[in-house]
Amino acid sequence: MSVLHRLRLFFVLLGSGFLILGQSTFAVEDSNPALLTMSSIGDAKIGRTIFDKECSKCHTTIQNQHKKGASLYGIFGKKSGQIVGYEKTSQEMKEAAIIWNTKNLDLFIERPSQLIKDQKMKYKGISDQKSRKDLIAYLASIK
Repeated sequence: MSVLHRLRLFFVLLGSGFLILGQSTFAVEDSNPALLTMSSIGDAKIGRTIFDKECSKCHTTIQNQHKKGASLYGIFGKKSGQIVGYEKTSQEMKEAAIIWNTKNLDLFIERPSQLIKDQKMKYKGISDQKSRKDLIAYLASIK
């Protein structure tokens, strides 16, 4: 791979919010563009298992394939309540206008009602921080 090709790939990954360095995956937080920080996410393979156990009853990660809940395909970096083709989104979720970044996903997965009080999802959340990071890494990898 040429140096020019490597530089292009680097900037594409950086621009998309992801930068892979060695064995670690990092995401650029977009909650405060003035203070971009790098934070470790987690293990997407483990996150897939967590998704299957905790989320797949109501959600899929297949584009435009919804269940009781919206497909979470490409959710990372999108605004809450903006899933194309999903008509069951609550008004509260739409009005929250939250960007699904690492920080906000972590808060929501930990306890959904702490981020959006009157949303439809009746899920208590995942208290284990490592499990949340792994799940977020999986969700970030789906695009």
